[in-house]
Amino acid sequence: MTDPGSPLKPQFDDLAQQHASDELGMWLFLCTEILLFGALFLGYTAYRLAYHAAFALGSARTDMLLGTVNTAVLLTSSLTMALAVQAARGSDRRGTLRLLLLTALLGLVFLGIKGTEYVLDYRHALVPGLNFADAGPHASGVALFFVLYFVMTGLHAVHLLIGIGLVLV
Repeated sequence: MTDPGSPLKPQFDDLAQQHASDELGMWLFLCTEILLFGALFLGYTAYRLAYHAAFALGSARTDMLLGTVNTAVLLTSSLTMALAVQAARGSDRRGTLRLLLLTALLGLVFLGIKGTEYVLDYRHALVPGLNFADAGPHASGVALFFVLYFVMTGLHAVHLLIGIGLVLV
């Protein structure tokens, strides 16, 4: 029986085995993420090549400023998370806590901006299946662009919500 205060979980023989298992689990998780998002990006790329004019029209209707700000927020939150890991490795509990809270806050800001984009897209009739009005010659291709846009960004938002929850825990 292991000591209740020990970092060693009861199913492992030693800390090296536990660490190897943790590392394998993380690599498997990252591989499944690459497979999922890789397939989405591959599909997006294939359709963008097949319907280049329609995708150019669709992407021109997205909000460049909000997208740019959201990219900056996303990159900044990645930085604060990396700094939180570094602070944790240095046993800086207060710094780690502050950086994790900042990371979660930036994640919420990202979701707020993305929600604003979604509302604007709905108001501009850019949501296939709910409110889509494009009568141009490339309407079906533009609709496909927005289907992929909402699927990919929506899935990212779900991942982000889970990540925010994990960071706060």
